[in-house]
Amino acid sequence: MSRGDIVLAVVPFTDLGATKIRPVVVVSSDEFSRREDRIVVPISSSVSNLSVLDVAANPSDAGFAQTGLHRPSTFKCGNIITLNATLIKRRLGRADSYLPGIEARLRQALSL
Repeated sequence: MSRGDIVLAVVPFTDLGATKIRPVVVVSSDEFSRREDRIVVPISSSVSNLSVLDVAANPSDAGFAQTGLHRPSTFKCGNIITLNATLIKRRLGRADSYLPGIEARLRQALSL
Protein backbone atom coordinates (compact mmCIF):
# COMPACT_ATOMS: atom_id res chain seq x y z
CA MET A 1 0.00 0.00 0.00
CA SER A 2 1.23 3.46 -0.79
CA ARG A 3 0.33 7.01 0.16
CA GLY A 4 -3.03 7.94 -1.35
CA ASP A 5 -4.36 4.39 -1.60
CA ILE A 6 -7.93 3.94 -0.42
CA VAL A 7 -8.27 0.56 1.29
CA LEU A 8 -10.78 -1.39 3.36
CA ALA A 9 -9.46 -1.92 6.88
CA VAL A 10 -10.55 -3.08 10.31
CA VAL A 11 -10.82 0.19 12.23
CA PRO A 12 -11.31 0.44 16.01
CA PHE A 13 -13.85 2.81 17.52
CA THR A 14 -12.23 5.61 19.53
CA ASP A 15 -13.09 3.88 22.82
CA LEU A 16 -11.46 0.67 21.48
CA GLY A 17 -14.63 -1.23 22.48
CA ALA A 18 -15.38 -2.51 18.98
CA THR A 19 -14.17 -2.45 15.39
CA LYS A 20 -15.73 -1.90 11.99
CA ILE A 21 -14.55 -2.59 8.46
CA ARG A 22 -14.48 0.74 6.69
CA PRO A 23 -12.61 2.58 3.95
CA VAL A 24 -9.54 4.59 4.92
CA VAL A 25 -6.94 6.52 2.96
CA VAL A 26 -3.24 5.85 3.61
CA VAL A 27 -1.53 9.14 4.49
CA SER A 28 1.80 7.86 5.81
CA SER A 29 4.82 8.26 3.57
CA ASP A 30 5.85 5.31 1.44
CA GLU A 31 9.07 5.16 3.48
CA PHE A 32 7.10 4.90 6.76
CA SER A 33 4.79 2.32 5.19
CA ARG A 34 7.69 -0.07 4.60
CA ARG A 35 7.23 -0.90 8.28
CA GLU A 36 4.31 -2.91 9.62
CA ASP A 37 2.13 0.12 10.37
CA ARG A 38 0.19 2.56 8.23
CA ILE A 39 -1.11 5.99 9.21
CA VAL A 40 -4.61 6.39 7.81
CA VAL A 41 -7.57 8.75 7.75
CA PRO A 42 -11.02 7.13 7.98
CA ILE A 43 -13.63 7.74 5.31
CA SER A 44 -17.29 8.08 6.25
CA SER A 45 -20.40 7.94 4.13
CA SER A 46 -21.96 10.52 6.47
CA VAL A 47 -21.79 13.81 4.62
CA SER A 48 -23.81 15.99 6.97
CA ASN A 49 -22.35 18.11 9.78
CA LEU A 50 -18.90 18.41 8.20
CA SER A 51 -16.15 19.82 10.40
CA VAL A 52 -13.43 22.19 9.20
CA LEU A 53 -11.07 19.18 9.19
CA ASP A 54 -13.20 17.12 6.78
CA VAL A 55 -12.75 16.80 3.03
CA ALA A 56 -15.89 16.00 1.03
CA ALA A 57 -15.82 13.61 -1.93
CA ASN A 58 -18.77 13.65 -4.31
CA PRO A 59 -19.54 11.53 -7.37
CA SER A 60 -19.60 14.73 -9.46
CA ASP A 61 -15.93 15.46 -8.58
CA ALA A 62 -13.41 14.88 -11.39
CA GLY A 63 -11.32 12.36 -9.42
CA PHE A 64 -14.13 10.52 -7.64
CA ALA A 65 -14.28 7.56 -10.05
CA GLN A 66 -10.74 6.44 -9.20
CA THR A 67 -11.47 6.32 -5.44
CA GLY A 68 -13.45 3.08 -5.62
CA LEU A 69 -16.06 4.65 -3.34
CA HIS A 70 -19.71 4.12 -4.22
CA ARG A 71 -21.40 7.11 -2.59
CA PRO A 72 -20.65 10.64 -1.41
CA SER A 73 -18.08 10.40 1.37
CA THR A 74 -16.03 12.40 3.83
CA PHE A 75 -12.33 12.08 4.61
CA LYS A 76 -12.25 12.56 8.42
CA CYS A 77 -8.85 14.27 8.75
CA GLY A 78 -9.35 14.97 12.45
CA ASN A 79 -9.42 11.21 13.18
CA ILE A 80 -5.88 10.10 12.31
CA ILE A 81 -5.26 6.40 13.07
CA THR A 82 -2.22 4.13 13.01
CA LEU A 83 -3.06 0.57 11.97
CA ASN A 84 -1.02 -2.57 11.56
CA ALA A 85 -0.87 -3.59 7.90
CA THR A 86 -2.52 -6.93 8.75
CA LEU A 87 -5.76 -5.01 9.41
CA ILE A 88 -5.92 -3.88 5.78
CA LYS A 89 -8.16 -6.16 3.75
CA ARG A 90 -8.00 -4.88 0.17
CA ARG A 91 -7.35 -1.88 -2.03
CA LEU A 92 -10.35 0.05 -3.39
CA GLY A 93 -8.74 2.87 -5.37
CA ARG A 94 -6.79 6.11 -5.14
CA ALA A 95 -7.42 9.53 -3.57
CA ASP A 96 -4.99 11.45 -5.78
CA SER A 97 -7.27 14.41 -6.50
CA TYR A 98 -8.19 14.71 -2.81
CA LEU A 99 -4.64 14.49 -1.37
CA PRO A 100 -3.91 18.25 -1.47
CA GLY A 101 -7.06 18.95 0.60
CA ILE A 102 -6.37 16.05 2.95
CA GLU A 103 -2.78 17.22 3.48
CA ALA A 104 -3.96 20.77 4.19
CA ARG A 105 -6.47 19.53 6.80
CA LEU A 106 -3.82 17.30 8.41
CA ARG A 107 -1.47 20.30 8.71
CA GLN A 108 -4.32 22.25 10.27
CA ALA A 109 -5.23 19.42 12.68
CA LEU A 110 -1.61 19.03 13.81
CA SER A 111 -0.69 22.76 13.72
CA LEU A 112 2.13 22.11 11.24
